[in-house]
Amino acid sequence: MTRPRKFAALASARKQMVLRIAAQNPDLPLDLVEGIVEARAEFKAGSGKPYDWTPLAGHPPLGGSGDKSR
Repeated sequence: MTRPRKFAALASARKQMVLRIAAQNPDLPLDLVEGIVEARAEFKAGSGKPYDWTPLAGHPPLGGSGDKSR
């Protein structure tokens, strides 16, 4: 496959993914869906990394099963 065709196929695959996610989640803004697709591609390419949740480990979960004395 030539380079322009490969890029066209990749762009088409990303567009299809954006359309599929947008159809499954009509309440999400299109910018957010495009960001999700871009982040997935970066992670698959190895340039992304998982978020480090350890700074939040000592805090109670949101929604309040924590300390009620406040």
